[in-house]
Amino acid sequence: MPHKNFHQFKAKDNFELGTLMGLEFGDIVRQNVASNSVMSDWKTKVERAKKFLKFNQEYFPEYVEEMYGYAKGANVDFTDLYTLSLEDEVTEEYSEKCSTIITSDGMLIAHNEDWEKYAEDKIYIIEKQIRDLKILELYYLNTLGGNSVSINSNGFVICINSLVSKETKMGLSKNVIARWLSETKDPDKDFEKLKSIPRALGYSGNIINSQGKIWNIEYNSSSAVLTRPQSPFVHTNHYLTSLSESEANTNTNGTYNRYRTATEKIKPQMNITEIETLMNDQTDGPVQGLMNERTIAKIIVDLPAKIAKIWLLRESELGFIDYPLPF
Repeated sequence: MPHKNFHQFKAKDNFELGTLMGLEFGDIVRQNVASNSVMSDWKTKVERAKKFLKFNQEYFPEYVEEMYGYAKGANVDFTDLYTLSLEDEVTEEYSEKCSTIITSDGMLIAHNEDWEKYAEDKIYIIEKQIRDLKILELYYLNTLGGNSVSINSNGFVICINSLVSKETKMGLSKNVIARWLSETKDPDKDFEKLKSIPRALGYSGNIINSQGKIWNIEYNSSSAVLTRPQSPFVHTNHYLTSLSESEANTNTNGTYNRYRTATEKIKPQMNITEIETLMNDQTDGPVQGLMNERTIAKIIVDLPAKIAKIWLLRESELGFIDYPLPF
């Protein structure tokens, strides 16, 4: 039996997918737009969002079309919804999320989804299909998706970690790039495209295929780096590559603590019970621990079993629930 906050969508194109999602989530989307649009800084956020729109429309018009469909289905203004979809890129107050752990020859992937304290109602589980592509993901309301954990029918798991860089320019929104990467079928080819397009802020994308092969992509406005880490591997919210020269994370929410704890306690081979124990580690307390006051969801992808085990804080009494992988 799935979570109450699990939703499924099947569409022939991006606009239809957006429309279906807008119809499904319309009530809460309208509430979000109404509560945000009366804030004193809303006009500033909208003007910043419009600057991103130019780039997103040029390079990924299909996702802009999807957001138009979403706004239509939810019966809200497109610009308002688009502004919400960019999350912290329009506030310039960046949140740290999340912690990713990969072990057992790349065949066992664990991810703690951290956002803001009391943000548990913002996250859902969705399974969506656009034409013949299927994606199972942890999904943030009002966004295009892809900015948490996605598992696609091309045979890839994509885990996103936030990064904070001193290098900031206007360009493509990191959430649009994350959505694009959630559909990957060739990480090497996509990385070459990523290097050639104008980017604003960046994420770390951990991409794992069904054979346990790992790609890590870190990028900011100026540079992008692809590495091929071996299992076991950990990534939190700071750069692990040469991009550390532009590091702007202050460790307020414990990215270095979480990384240290995970790298010290991870083992080359782990079972489900062991990985759950590590995900629940609170050695560094409620703010900087692996499991902390901002952990609103957890997912374990067991590739040999073809199962994603998902836990939601908003339905924590259910524990982990199993979902079949879309490949």
